[in-house]
Amino acid sequence: MGPSCENATIFSSRVSWIINVHAEMRHASWSAVGDKEKHDLITHVKGDFELDWTMENHREAIVNALADKYNAYHYELHKHYRKFATHEEALAGQKESVEPHVWEWLCE
Repeated sequence: MGPSCENATIFSSRVSWIINVHAEMRHASWSAVGDKEKHDLITHVKGDFELDWTMENHREAIVNALADKYNAYHYELHKHYRKFATHEEALAGQKESVEPHVWEWLCE
């Protein structure tokens, strides 16, 4: 369940951007993200697109897209960490898109 129109790529790209910029990546997966943070991320998506929030399939599509993008970005950060030979090198090789304190937490 998700967007299937000519704007699907735009939707997917924007949801990825919202996750990369606004999500706290300190959770192991989307299922561990708190309700308030999920609500804030959903609000960002709703602010960028015209959606009918009364339709269950629209709500599910947004939540599923956010979950997929969150988990994919978390995995990308994990792969970045694994590129380094030592823990100390990984700490120094922080991705610039991640806050320093969050990167340190993720490395631990």
